[in-house]
Amino acid sequence: MSYRRSFTGSLAEAIAASRQEDLRRQVTTVGPQRDELEIEAGGLDSRTRLSQGRQRAVALALRLGIHRYVTEVTGSTPVLLLDDAFSELDERTSRALVAELPRGQALLTTAGELPPGASPDLVVEISAGRVLP
Repeated sequence: MSYRRSFTGSLAEAIAASRQEDLRRQVTTVGPQRDELEIEAGGLDSRTRLSQGRQRAVALALRLGIHRYVTEVTGSTPVLLLDDAFSELDERTSRALVAELPRGQALLTTAGELPPGASPDLVVEISAGRVLP
């Protein structure tokens, strides 16, 4: 991983220097929201050279890492929400993700079948806007 800033020097100086152009364009052109986190996997740029499934696996690995970090720093386990996380994962990767889910409360949504290896405490099915019995 590498982090590429959208500006040089101090942030305050960069914001001041871009202020007139930002006002004209009605957008902030420098700052952390414009920085880039570049991730390589196997020597390949994850954004442009990996399949959609591998890109999703990288994003999920980051999400799980952040969850683990927040748990360690705060001493409290936050609720983990993964919305349609399994849609582009192969069976092997889906099983690996399920095995890495943290203890505690996790809410997983899927438009398809339950992912391989999942053993949920509760399944709620929604169809046509209604919760099915």
